[in-house]
Amino acid sequence: MMSQRSKRELTEAIRPRYLKARKTSKGQILNEFVAATGYHRKYAIRLLRHGPKPKGLKKAGRRKLYHGEAVQALIQIREDLLETAQAFSTRNSVRVGAAQRADPVFRNPVLAAQHEPVHDRSLPQASSL
Repeated sequence: MMSQRSKRELTEAIRPRYLKARKTSKGQILNEFVAATGYHRKYAIRLLRHGPKPKGLKKAGRRKLYHGEAVQALIQIREDLLETAQAFSTRNSVRVGAAQRADPVFRNPVLAAQHEPVHDRSLPQASSL
């Protein structure tokens, strides 16, 4: 079994000869290359015709860069969304425990008033639904 480095070196050595060869001798070169490397025949053809894939392909499109006020606005939006998600999940829970009261949502008096503990008696019964 050849190492990747050895296969790459062999490809670089054989490729110029393969590209200059006529169709009849290309088959023989290809057979030798496939036997030596263990590559699938079609992959070997692509490799000998086009060379190895370039490393470190760049992602298409522009890089997304945010500066100054945009970064602060995005941070604020994220915090607001997290706070809303926590408030929603807490409001829809059956009981509010001490661990949830330590949550930053409950430090705000307006939000804390909205999240009073829910008792089983105040929940609608299954028969009334």
